[in-house]
Order: sequence, then structure tokens, then C-alpha cells
Amino acid sequence: MKKYFLLAGLICLVTLQVKSQNQLIRTYGTQEYMRKLISNSKETRETIAANERMGTKKKKVYTSKDDGQFTLPLVFHLLFNQKKDQPTKSQVTEQVSALNTSFDVKSYKIKHKADTAAGFSKKVVNTGISFCLANKAPNGKATDGINEVNTSVLRWGFNNNMKFLTSGGQEAWDTKEYINIWVVDLADSISGFAQMPGGPGNTDGIVIDKRFFGINGLSKKPYAEGKTLTHLIANYLDVHDLWNENQDCGDDLVEDTPIHNAPNFGNYPYKHVSTCDNYPVEMLTNYMDNTPDSIQSFFTIGQKNRMQFCVQPGGSREMLTLTVVKCKNNQIPNPIPLIELKQTVTFKTEVSIYPNPSNDQFTIYVKTGVSDLHIGSCSIVNNQGVEMLTQPLDLDNGSSLIYVNTSTWASGIYFARIVSMGNPIVKKIIVQK
Repeated sequence: MKKYFLLAGLICLVTLQVKSQNQLIRTYGTQEYMRKLISNSKETRETIAANERMGTKKKKVYTSKDDGQFTLPLVFHLLFNQKKDQPTKSQVTEQVSALNTSFDVKSYKIKHKADTAAGFSKKVVNTGISFCLANKAPNGKATDGINEVNTSVLRWGFNNNMKFLTSGGQEAWDTKEYINIWVVDLADSISGFAQMPGGPGNTDGIVIDKRFFGINGLSKKPYAEGKTLTHLIANYLDVHDLWNENQDCGDDLVEDTPIHNAPNFGNYPYKHVSTCDNYPVEMLTNYMDNTPDSIQSFFTIGQKNRMQFCVQPGGSREMLTLTVVKCKNNQIPNPIPLIELKQTVTFKTEVSIYPNPSNDQFTIYVKTGVSDLHIGSCSIVNNQGVEMLTQPLDLDNGSSLIYVNTSTWASGIYFARIVSMGNPIVKKIIVQK
């Protein structure tokens, strides 16, 4: 009898292991990717910290009236070894439609008891952000926003190799003008990862495994409704996962989401709580958890604000809204200014650059005459359009100074673009050696 039970137990164990091996599990790699990026780059650490400080300041004066409506251009790099292994163009189009549905509150439906019992449905919001396929390539030629790339590589590791021609991949299109998305066959049990704001430009974008891309097609249940890319684009727009892999019960920097102790993989009954302080009810239906696509249904107000800060004037991804790239069958709307002043204020932004012409360095002085604006940005390009510098402006006291070292720059003409209160000012700079 003992031998019978032992044999039965072994059969059960083997059966469970086979089921586990065959079951599709979604694993997001953004946190690990960003941890490595930050640990290896002081510049990335400092840029992310500066972005976060800027966002904290904006939050103090931000209201729903300050929201803009933005349409951001996408380019999909479909990397395949055999044609049958890549998504079809219609599946790409369906994925874009799924994104727009996810980011728009009109699609919201109650999916779980916690939505009403824990009050989550009161936090549901339209992000004010939509997406489209770009219709202009970097070379100026027409495109449908879908770049099909045949490669000798069968599977890609958890790294940036797919983003470079030298390793069999595809170089990013201008990451200031396009959201680059590489659709590949990923190894290492990773479903996808995003580069959050602050990292290097040549690797900026999103990588997603084809098994988690689109509506049905190559994607498989329970991840066949296109919501893996919803999660990753939110990461790209500076929204963190609800759980923290680097710090137990670490905050996602959003006030209206509960702190999760770990990702959730199932549709658990109410009341499913976190093991973190005060045992909050977990937000299973939020896009930034890892529950099945069928129950994920909303972003919160706080998550929307982080996305808006990211693309508003002075934000880390502001250039996406100012791009000359047009969307297929759609024009990018003009952004609504970030701050709506609570009283009538007359102001004029003044920009001074000295010395000009300059040799090894110059100073940019920006004055608005209005305190507590907190926002602004500065970018400098050469006469070929190559960016030499970009950084946010801290206009907390109504003015800002930028010291620019040009010791490594060639002699020539440069252009500084200053954005304050959504209004751009362009100044010519001459560097003489």
C-alpha cells in the first residue's frame, strides 16, 4: 500500500511539472533591465532623479484641467527568421486599436468585486494619450509604421542586441520622434521589457515577445488581448509596476494605487490583500499588475498624471508630441499647455545667451517673471539637426541658468530651443574656436 501511494505521488508530481512547463506565464523584465541600466550609468541615475524631482514639483500644482490630448507615433520593428514567425500587418493594426482602447476610459467595465467594494472604480480615468502608426520614415519616405526585418537570429536574449545591426537586429528610428517597438522571439522566459525615461537614446523603446503581442494570432490565452504592450508602454511613459522587485513593498510612486508585495497571475476572489503595511486590497484589474488580460481594465488618476507629466512641455518625452512625424490617417493634435493659471497673469519669457559667439562655454539665462511654474526644457542642436544637449529647466523661482561646456564642440552654428509654459523660443548660437 505504501508503494502504491508513493508511485501515485510521483505521477502527480510529474504531471504538475509538465503542466507548469507547458503553461504560458508572463514575466515582465522592465525592473531588472532598468536596475542594470542604472547601476552601470551615472548619467542615467542622475537624469532619472532629475525627472522625478521635476514630476514631484508638477504634482503640487497639477489638476485635471491641465491634461493634454496627445497622439504618439509608433514604429514596429518585426524581426523574424521565417515569415510565418512574425505577426501580420493586420495583427499590428489590431494591437494599436487595443492600445487606444486601454488608454481610453470609455472602454472601462467592472471586472472584479474589488473595483466597487474597494472603491477602485472611482479612480478610473482617461489618460488623454492615444497612439498611431507613423506614416513618415526617418529618410522622409512614406511608411505604414511597420518595419519588417529578416534576420539570421532565431531567438533573442534579455539584452539590447535586437536594437543593433551589428548583432543581427534593427537600429532604432529617431527615439525622440518615434516610440520604437521591437517584436521578437525572446528567450530567457521574458515576455517583454521597456526602457523608462532617462536612459540612452540609441536603446530607447520597448521589446516584446511575439507570443504576447496582438489579439490572438501568435499570442496565446490568457494574454491574447494586447494588454502586455499596454503595460510596457505605460512603463515607457514612466509608470512603474505595482510591485517592486528591488525593495520589499517598495512604492510605485503613485498615491492612489495600493502597494503590492508581488505580481499577481490569477483572477483571485475578493478580498485579495497585499502582505505590505496595513494589508491593502490589491488592485488586480489595473494594467500595471500581471493578471490575465481578461480582467485588466484601467489606469488610475495618479498613473495618468505620471504619463501626462512625461509628455507635457518640459517632460522627459515631450519631443514625441512636437515631432514632425505624422500619424497614418491622423494628425498629431496640438498639446494643451500644462499649467492653467488660476488668475490672469501677464508674462513674457526672456532668453539670454552669453557670450555669443562663444569659445569653450556659454550660459543660457531663462526668465519668465512668474514663480511656481516648475516646468520647462532646453535642447541644443547643430546645423545638421544632431542633438548636443537636452535637459529640463527648473523654473521654480521664475528663472533658470544653464551652463554649457562647448570645449568638445566643433566651430559652427547651433540652435537652442527653450520651452516654457508650452511656448518654444529658438535662439542661434555661434561657436568659434
